[in-house]
Amino acid sequence: MALKIYPSLMSADQLNLAEVLRMFDQECAGYHIDVMDGHFVDNLTWGPRLVNTVALATDRHAWVHLMVDDPTIWIERFELPAGSSVSFHFESPCDLSSVIKRVKEKGWRVGLALRPKTHAEEVSGYLGVIDHVVVMSVDPGFSGQQFLPGVLTKVDWLKEQREKHSHRYLIDMDGGIDRENIVEVASRGVDRVAVGSGIFKKDDPVAALHELQRLTAGS
Repeated sequence: MALKIYPSLMSADQLNLAEVLRMFDQECAGYHIDVMDGHFVDNLTWGPRLVNTVALATDRHAWVHLMVDDPTIWIERFELPAGSSVSFHFESPCDLSSVIKRVKEKGWRVGLALRPKTHAEEVSGYLGVIDHVVVMSVDPGFSGQQFLPGVLTKVDWLKEQREKHSHRYLIDMDGGIDRENIVEVASRGVDRVAVGSGIFKKDDPVAALHELQRLTAGS
């Protein structure tokens, strides 16, 4: 199965999101939407109303990534299509099991995201109940950071655990992914990646996406 590439809308033209969706809707499997609260990370991004508007304006899959202290507050205000993906951070100061349960009750797929310094083994107790694991390849909070190749060892471990225990979670990666490293990411067995600057900071974003898709075709 080829690697699925999700354009990360935090890096897109925020004043012309409707045009961005028009350009990419037939070119990608879905969109990655960052939500930051200014507390868990220093940056502040979209609120629930804009997330809902974007998610409902396209038939592409929505992958919402919560970088917030209290995921439940946000989850209760989301109106996402059934089957959307919602990931939140293992390091968030919340009751992880309760948040996982609530996301599932909403009819969405739930994932845990890991900061670069968090060991994958720390989430071993949740691997049987979540739908995806997000390996952060930069420190969360800002786009345009340099890819941290050391996190690829987490992918190896997560693949081993998935096979050993017959788990079904997807392995995602987010942060600093571009044409220089995406082949390595794909070859390690990552299922989905979020790409921001590697698409939207190029002169022709759609062509940039096509190049990444070409580089990973058949991965």
